[in-house]
Amino acid sequence: MACLHYWGSALQVGSHALARQFVAAGREVAYFSAPVTPLHLLKAGRDNLRERFAIWRRGPISDCDGQLKACVPLALFAPDNRPLLGTRFVLGRWNAFTFPNVASVAQRLGFGAVETLYLDNFYHSFWLDQIRARQSVYRMTDRNDGFPGYTAAMRSVEERLVQRVDLVVYPARSMEEYVAGMRPRRMLFLPNGIDSARFAPARRPEPALYRGIPTPRAVYLGAIDRWFDAELVARAARALPEISFVLAGPAQRRLDSLRELANVHLPGPVAPADTPALLEHAQLGLIPFDAARYPTLISPLRPLKLFEYLAAGLPVAATAWDELRALRSPALVCESADEFVQAVATLARAPKAAAAPLQAFARQFDWAVVFSSLKRELERGGEWV
Repeated sequence: MACLHYWGSALQVGSHALARQFVAAGREVAYFSAPVTPLHLLKAGRDNLRERFAIWRRGPISDCDGQLKACVPLALFAPDNRPLLGTRFVLGRWNAFTFPNVASVAQRLGFGAVETLYLDNFYHSFWLDQIRARQSVYRMTDRNDGFPGYTAAMRSVEERLVQRVDLVVYPARSMEEYVAGMRPRRMLFLPNGIDSARFAPARRPEPALYRGIPTPRAVYLGAIDRWFDAELVARAARALPEISFVLAGPAQRRLDSLRELANVHLPGPVAPADTPALLEHAQLGLIPFDAARYPTLISPLRPLKLFEYLAAGLPVAATAWDELRALRSPALVCESADEFVQAVATLARAPKAAAAPLQAFARQFDWAVVFSSLKRELERGGEWV
């Protein structure tokens, strides 16, 4: 598995869950993440970079009772959406400048020939030429043309990847036409999922993070990136000073309008082991995405946090976009800023909603159910033994 997020990241995404499902199905997994580079040393004070460099220095780390080996490569340079780093040369050759060579590491771990090669980003396309695989899968997690800096070279590399792999999977129905337009051999709708049992309320102690943060608490869990509507949350926080807004995740944009508000709390990334307690002791979950400004990026999303909130029994206030409307979840889907503020107020002030219907909806998307769909497709192709 060649993936964007490193193993142990505070942002636990679908590829992490699918890796565990492969292990549960009796597979050994080598998990390679995006590389660190000398340029990262300029920002090495960030916790995730320290962790990633530490994994590279130690070499592969073991998890899942030794059935999973996780690696972070070190590269002289790596693909990026900044000038020069999005060129065809960097996209296609960065792996040749890894120390030690990333393909040699896979060979030493016994993964020079594999049953399944799984990729979740086109930066890792080179693996198709570096190891022998009975089958190859590309999980297109987003419409990458919605991100700034998606170059013509990147589009070309991604299209070539789509056409070379045996199977392309995608997490939203609204992406189907986009994926089909790249002419894959086979394609499969594979939605995001949830480890529903892990998030179910279990009378966990209140996390230390909440000390001094009064209830009711409206929590956001995840990356705070350009598509996060900070102005909308600031508007809600100003209108509802009695509600504590806890925005837990790595901030990848300026948040000046939020930091000045006494009822907004920005604790940074939360360890995956601590997130169930964080949700259990909140009153509602937030999904404030700016679909108007980033329609290409947001419209196909089925965010994991929606299922995490619901599995924890939390009611949800969300902004509106196509895929979320079509999902018909129990979330309050808000078509305007005023509706969002009112939804937050209503959910925070009401007695906590009965958890059972929310959890029942989330259980439909348990990762074991999602993975069974992938496994059936691999069996259909005659490539799962």
